[in-house]
Amino acid sequence: MPRPLKHHEQKLLKHSNLYDWETDRNDEAVMGKYGIRKRSQLTQYRKTARKIRELTVNLAELPPSDEVRMATTNRLALLLYELGLNMNPKATLNELKEFEASALMKRRLPVVLKEIKMAPNIESATNFVEHGHVRVGPTVVKEINYHLKKGQEDFVTWTDGSTMQKKVQRFRDEQDDFIGK
Repeated sequence: MPRPLKHHEQKLLKHSNLYDWETDRNDEAVMGKYGIRKRSQLTQYRKTARKIRELTVNLAELPPSDEVRMATTNRLALLLYELGLNMNPKATLNELKEFEASALMKRRLPVVLKEIKMAPNIESATNFVEHGHVRVGPTVVKEINYHLKKGQEDFVTWTDGSTMQKKVQRFRDEQDDFIGK
């Protein structure tokens, strides 16, 4: 049994919450893993995932043969598939009930850059995006919260004239001698 706290110790502990410190540490780890800089962004991802799960729970309350339930389930599954958030375009409600916020965070551009090995870690991937070294298709993207849809990761490249592109070409011995070094 621990000793009772002295008066000044009680006063110090009055302003700190000993119950929430573990969740704060977990939030920091998640934010670091996905390169999220603001806690409000993490909260927004979690709210979006929760709304999707709540929608599936509400749809599950309808009778299984209801046309609205079937149509909405199919639309939601197809939408999540097209956004790259779900692997099954014909997902059932039970599969959609398990939707997590991490699916949203994995589609952020810096995370995909690390995944396709264009960056060694999330921090450098974030810097590449912020400094304008990356484009998706013909568009240069400088927003680190940019979400890639399904199939867009094939169109992620370095921008023309980017120092990173030059370094990669020099490493692969593909740099044009006419352009110079």
